[in-house]
Amino acid sequence: MRGVYPLDRLLPGEAQSAVAKEDGTPQIGHVVTDRFRRTVAGCAGLSRIVLHGLRHTHATLLLEDGVSLKVVALRLGDRDDTVLRVYGHVTPHGQSVAVARVREWLSPTFDNREHFVSEGEPTEAAEAENSDDSN
Repeated sequence: MRGVYPLDRLLPGEAQSAVAKEDGTPQIGHVVTDRFRRTVAGCAGLSRIVLHGLRHTHATLLLEDGVSLKVVALRLGDRDDTVLRVYGHVTPHGQSVAVARVREWLSPTFDNREHFVSEGEPTEAAEAENSDDSN
């Protein structure tokens, strides 16, 4: 069987290879890395990409997409705090999403402008009261 090695069969302390040879045994790390490097070298528009970069990209995209830290940590075989420290950096896209979310949360509040006026600035309600008093 070729493909992903059944990680649930690995015991703590065993090699953590996720790629299998034709016979189903774990593949040696540098063989996988070398094969990946040769494959990527032939792809247009891709420069120097290392296999470990896929792990980083995988974790970053999952976190940006809102997948829980627990799930990402489980997929990577890491602890939550390690995932957060290594992969939880803020990307420009993540920052844009955060700004948009805060704007969404606050827009109903800002739409009701009378709650947010500068000190001394008359509100619409105060202006209506003043016009009633002058009549």
